[in-house]
Amino acid sequence: MIKKLQILSFLVFTNLVSFAQLDGSDQKEKWAEDNIFLDGVVSDYYSGESISGVRVTATGGQKTISGTSDEKGEYKLVLEYDEIYTITFSKAGLTSKKITMNTNGVPDLKRQKVPDMGAEITMFKPNKCIQSEMLDAPIGRAIYYPKKNVMDWDMDYSMDKLIALNEMLDDCAKEAEKQKELEEQKEKDYNTAMKTANKTFAKEDYPTAIENYKKAIALFDDRPEPKNKLKLIETEIAKKAEIEKQRAEEKARAEAEAKAKAEAVAAAKKAEEERLAKEKAEQEALAKAKEEEEAKKLAEEAAKKAEEERIAKEKAEQEALAKAKEEEEAKKLAEEAAKKAEEERIAKEKAEALAKEKAKAETDALAKAAKEEKKLQEKEKALAKAAKEKLAKENAEKEALAKAAEEEKQLKQKAKQEAIAKEAALAKNTAEREAAEKKIAENQAKQDEKNALAKAKESEKEKLLAQQEAKKRADAEAKALENKLAAKKKENEERKAKETAALLAKKAEEERAANQVVLQEVKEEVKVEIAKQEEQEAIKAAIEIKENPKSPAEKKASPSIKFKRPNPNRHLYVKPNKHKKGKGPQPKKRIVF
Repeated sequence: MIKKLQILSFLVFTNLVSFAQLDGSDQKEKWAEDNIFLDGVVSDYYSGESISGVRVTATGGQKTISGTSDEKGEYKLVLEYDEIYTITFSKAGLTSKKITMNTNGVPDLKRQKVPDMGAEITMFKPNKCIQSEMLDAPIGRAIYYPKKNVMDWDMDYSMDKLIALNEMLDDCAKEAEKQKELEEQKEKDYNTAMKTANKTFAKEDYPTAIENYKKAIALFDDRPEPKNKLKLIETEIAKKAEIEKQRAEEKARAEAEAKAKAEAVAAAKKAEEERLAKEKAEQEALAKAKEEEEAKKLAEEAAKKAEEERIAKEKAEQEALAKAKEEEEAKKLAEEAAKKAEEERIAKEKAEALAKEKAKAETDALAKAAKEEKKLQEKEKALAKAAKEKLAKENAEKEALAKAAEEEKQLKQKAKQEAIAKEAALAKNTAEREAAEKKIAENQAKQDEKNALAKAKESEKEKLLAQQEAKKRADAEAKALENKLAAKKKENEERKAKETAALLAKKAEEERAANQVVLQEVKEEVKVEIAKQEEQEAIKAAIEIKENPKSPAEKKASPSIKFKRPNPNRHLYVKPNKHKKGKGPQPKKRIVF
């Protein structure tokens, strides 16, 4: 509890203060008025050093009083009664604090006897460890105590807040101490890395120098020295590599160019040999084709002649056959006509004989009828029968005559048909002969057409081959021209690339030369710096040995954060003893927040 009391460090002073305030009015002029005064010092929580330029703002009702702490960190306020003031202490880069003063409830007749107040304010830099939300509410509160007629700090309100805040700040101080040790180690590692890097840089051991400069940059990325030196080294390495690359590419291009030229000469020679061989082969092929064409032509002519002879022979044979057939048919028709005429004669004679017999029978019948006229009545039936028989006979004769006429008609029709058939046969033979002749002509025409088509096809083939050959030659010439242009273009591109590479190499060499000048200057500076460091380290070591013969392992590092040592005479609360009675300046109670 005593330790906590010391940490909180509430202090009561009995000394009188000079009369001044922040709002520009003189405190002596306010003496006759009913006012209460608050003053104090703003200091760093850890080091105890005073802080100037702290903005102090007291807000109560519609009034606001503001000002700043002076070079000693002191501030002074003149506050009125019957107000509740919120007093804020703030400065950029520091955590703000607030306190409140409730000046209500003080009787008018007792106001001039109320002692003035004092409060020391401690501030600190914010960090991740410090919980600034603990300071969102006022850290202290002053109220009026009527029995004592004093404005005093409400310790029931402030005690827990102050204890928690101080414990947190002490823990953060320890954390800050650890952090500072880490920072010191980091600085030490940085210096070691830079020292190694500078030494290896001076010796042109660039890989080691790069490694250590990168270590230094990883430790402190905002420091330009390792970055600048690393850039110099990387520029030197890059330019050197670029020059080597350009030279290697130039060499490779020259070798490729020589190889391409040799290949082009060999290809041209081979192409010429192939062209000559091809021309020779083409000439031989043309000669052979000509011979084959002539032989083919002779063969076709012989075949054509043989075909013509065959067709003529076939035509003569067909004509002979047609003539023989025609004669045979004519003979046959003549024989049939004679036979028909004979048959007609016989039929005629028979008809005539029948007619004669009929006439005779009729005559005989008439004579007999005359003779037997008398017997008619007797022989009515016989006559009727005879008449009937006569009628039947007449009918038979008529039928025979009709039949003979029909037969004659049929014979005439048959003769006519035979004549028509003979004519048709003759027409058929003529048509067949004409068809045979037409067929022979058509076959000849087809053969001629076939020969013409074959000849045209052969001619077209020769033309197509000639066109293909011409196209092939044109394509070959175009390809040769294209290759020539491509080779020329490639040659120009390679020449330009070579020139560009030479310019780039020259530029890289110039840039490297310029970089080497800077590099050399920096090397000299580094060497001088290393020599100075070694000299200073030697002097420092000698002084340390002289002043403190203990080994470095026995030395203890001093804390990085110096704590404000609490005054043993300070207490949480000390009741002041009045040294005077009546009106006038009164002892002030001072508390440390």
